[in-house]
Amino acid sequence: MLRIRRKVRSLAQPPQLAPAPSRLSITDLAQDIAGDLPRDLVLEWSASDRTPAIHQRLLAPFLVRGTIVATDSAGLSSLTQRLPLAAVLKLISEPKEILFALGRAIGGEAIGVWTADNSQLFFDESIEPAAVLDQLFEAQRRIASRTVQVGIGVHVGECYRLAGGLFGEQADSIEHVAEELTRGGEILSTESTYARMAPRHRALTARCAPARAAIPLHVTTQFGACAFVDTPDAGADYPAPFSKHFLDTLRSHTVAELAAMPFAEHRRQRAVVFVQAAPGARLRLLDAFTELAVVDALIRRTVERLGGDLVKSNGAIAIALFERDADAVQFALALEEELSANAPDARIAVARGEVFVFDLDRANASAPAREIAGDPVNIASKLAEDSALTGILVDRSVSLPPLATRYATERYSLRLGAIALDGVRVTLR
Repeated sequence: MLRIRRKVRSLAQPPQLAPAPSRLSITDLAQDIAGDLPRDLVLEWSASDRTPAIHQRLLAPFLVRGTIVATDSAGLSSLTQRLPLAAVLKLISEPKEILFALGRAIGGEAIGVWTADNSQLFFDESIEPAAVLDQLFEAQRRIASRTVQVGIGVHVGECYRLAGGLFGEQADSIEHVAEELTRGGEILSTESTYARMAPRHRALTARCAPARAAIPLHVTTQFGACAFVDTPDAGADYPAPFSKHFLDTLRSHTVAELAAMPFAEHRRQRAVVFVQAAPGARLRLLDAFTELAVVDALIRRTVERLGGDLVKSNGAIAIALFERDADAVQFALALEEELSANAPDARIAVARGEVFVFDLDRANASAPAREIAGDPVNIASKLAEDSALTGILVDRSVSLPPLATRYATERYSLRLGAIALDGVRVTLR
């Protein structure tokens, strides 16, 4: 949601933060629950006795059964080191268009905005899983000739569809499979998917050996001819994380042409503050939504108080931009203290560099108005989500301002996948 920019106060002196925050109550959130969070559902749950029966009753209208497809792109780290951002966005976009067109041809529905290198489709239980696999086999055949390869996870089961996404243990599990376990050019199927495969699929599929997860998985890497439903809609507008105009620009220009284009209307040099919050692993879904609603409210209030350009916030992830490194670090420190009383597993990282900011074409006013892409977003998200380090993680691209004596700093240096990262970790003494 777009926020009006506030004047950020000078940091000529080390930042003097507000007194330690208190725990925020759900009663404070009536006007603060924003973005994709199910506001009315969260408030009704919070006002109830929170029994299992009530939880089940409130979520029952959102229970769906069918085939969940999640994807993740491979080899992007090296690609982003070699090509300008616009060229990378084109190469990431090409497989998504193929997946969307073939999925929609048999009634598949895109879930959420397909940000970064991920995508997700849902096929209602009325659509046979074998038909879904025919489409996915053909998608992998077509994607094989593209620069960016995709790993696909497939699960037949049930989940809750609400707040712009799919939720529940089974949805989380297949997203994890796609994000962490797949390799480019393959399909990983769960046991329930394998049980619904046609003989033509099983002939090309084998049990993962060695096992990649605690749950049984089956891998397909060869995709023979199959009875897929073709589509003339090759240029279908999938839910891209940018405007249709920008998507058309990616389609109509080569990688070399895109690399030479200025894109001044989208390009920014900014310090990026990335916030990632994970609800407790054992929380019921509506308790998790409640916790994320609190986090979202605190992030928005901190932006209102200290300034900054909040590109997106949904409780689980937030991204704010700052022209000055010092302002970004001040915001991160203040927010960390706010979140420490409300979200024990919240992580914050700061990086600087070139980003593209996009206005989205969205008829639904509650959907996100803007999206962002760029190397500093990738770096900050890697630090916040994958490093396992606590405190504020400040990348080497950021100039650290003078800090009050109650803060301690120490260098970090780590490798996350193919990316080497180093900088300064800031913690309270």
